Amino acid sequence: MGLKQKYIEEYKYILEQDFVDNLRMFGVTNALKIAYFVDRSEFPSIKNSLITTILGGLVMDSHKQPITFAVEVYKNNQGEVILLDVKEISMDDYLDLMNLNQILKTHENTRTRKGIKKISK
Repeated sequence: MGLKQKYIEEYKYILEQDFVDNLRMFGVTNALKIAYFVDRSEFPSIKNSLITTILGGLVMDSHKQPITFAVEVYKNNQGEVILLDVKEISMDDYLDLMNLNQILKTHENTRTRKGIKKISK
């Protein structure tokens, strides 16, 4: 009798070395916040696998100041999402990406209010 496979590891994305190197530029605490945010995010559908897509993100630093950043994303022919790069951007650039609906959204931000009943007194 053969051994059964107990676990298959699935991943949402692949990290390029440039992404990791540039993430370090934010400092340890902010890099962890950005990494956690990206990990919790849902990537919008990327239709064209021939070009990269820029997605914006926003986290708050330890002083409650916003850190806006852009992630360069590529989807290869196998459908794998590859995170190529991350850079700090201005709030204006972040708002431009938001207007284009090119931002990372976490599961918390995309939850619907379905099934929540308001009780009035």
